[in-house]
Amino acid sequence: MKKRLKDAIIIAIMTFVVSFVLFFILFGEIRWVSLIGTALGAFIGSYFLLPLLNKRNVHK
Repeated sequence: MKKRLKDAIIIAIMTFVVSFVLFFILFGEIRWVSLIGTALGAFIGSYFLLPLLNKRNVHK
């Protein structure tokens, strides 16, 4: 498995767990749509956007 995909999956899982705990503490219930959307956004952001930002910062 590529490092980029592995890192994206790890970030998405960590975001899912933290959001799960925070949603339960703040709202008293689990809001699954928001939870899945947050994890999906973290995966997309870390898989597609993070490498572009890192590449841009290396050249400066």
